[in-house]
Amino acid sequence: ISRPTLEIVYSYYDEDLDEFSRFSNLVRQKLHWKFRITDTVYVKNEAHSPILHKQLNKIVDNVAYLPNIGREGATYLHHITQRYKATIFPDDLNNQTDEILADKTLFLQPHPAWHWIMYDRLDHINVDTGYISLGPYVPGSCGVSEGHTLPQMKTIWQLFTNTECPEDETQLVTWAGQFMVSQDRILNNPYSKYADILSMLEAPADDPIHSETPWWFMSKNDPSNPFIGHSLERSWPIIFDC
Repeated sequence: ISRPTLEIVYSYYDEDLDEFSRFSNLVRQKLHWKFRITDTVYVKNEAHSPILHKQLNKIVDNVAYLPNIGREGATYLHHITQRYKATIFPDDLNNQTDEILADKTLFLQPHPAWHWIMYDRLDHINVDTGYISLGPYVPGSCGVSEGHTLPQMKTIWQLFTNTECPEDETQLVTWAGQFMVSQDRILNNPYSKYADILSMLEAPADDPIHSETPWWFMSKNDPSNPFIGHSLERSWPIIFDC
């Protein structure tokens, strides 16, 4: 019986390569007997070099490059939108080398977050898994979670569910932006919804969305680190109907 396909997608900036190599090997070892695996890293460091490319190619199968915009969420959405088109419209491609979505896609950064949770959750990924976060699940209420307010979570909820967020109910949210999702769950949402949220993540510096900065957000809110990226990080369970 043929094993289903799994593509592991990494969003990379300048993390330690030795740690990345150890981590990627561990992930493969945990899953290789269940899936036919390929892995891809998207580099978002504009100072990349041929040496870095060669080093990364020793760790993963494919190396691609993206501008440093939108945090890891934009990386994942770029992958989804490109593969989505190739999957749905295989006869209408400008580039015949475009690849389709794997049966499962595992979205990661080059190091584990909450490793004691992640390594256990990796063991629970199987051919029937639709979505699983590799970080903590926490309760949320329309953008209010763990004492923090993330107003764009309401926008994301409305975009992907076509309903107003029910403020009298608790939603399941997560941390870390590391998760696995099936092709079916991805394709259950129209392409346009991924494109819409990607455009918000990649909004230019003068866009009003970058003025939504709460007191507790200590980093600069700009295209390389948009605050909405934290709303998206917590909203993947909503997007993929978990």
